[in-house]
Amino acid sequence: IVDRIKKYFYLQKNQSVFFLGNSMLFPISNYGSLKVKEVFGVKSFAYSLEQFCHSPLFSISKNDIIIIFSSKNQHLNEKAKKLSNNLNSIKIKAIFIEIPFKNTIEIFLMASFIIEMLIYGLATEKGMNDCYFLENKNLLNISSELIYN
Repeated sequence: IVDRIKKYFYLQKNQSVFFLGNSMLFPISNYGSLKVKEVFGVKSFAYSLEQFCHSPLFSISKNDIIIIFSSKNQHLNEKAKKLSNNLNSIKIKAIFIEIPFKNTIEIFLMASFIIEMLIYGLATEKGMNDCYFLENKNLLNISSELIYN
């Protein structure tokens, strides 16, 4: 799964990454979005499937990547598959990731593991030594001032 996703990441400033997930996969999608921002400095967003199709769908471009998390025990699984297929048919990079478990804890852990491996794999492949947030001292200082003081 990670190799399938990695080939779409150019890590350019004109590329956005959208993570979609419903139910317990929405917080995982949000986590993935936050990690892309922190580590690579690339715009990233997290939405539920329904919310994405109402408005954010109309802001995507051909450079963007849409990562759709779903699981077999979600009633929206078919809609998620359909969205992925429809986006790919118009040359938008959509990756459908179906977590094969039915147990909530297994789904959560597997999706978290996929995100961690994706971020680590991309950073390693790009030869990164530090995360974007550590390299951008001005933004790091602003963040630290507001969080820790």
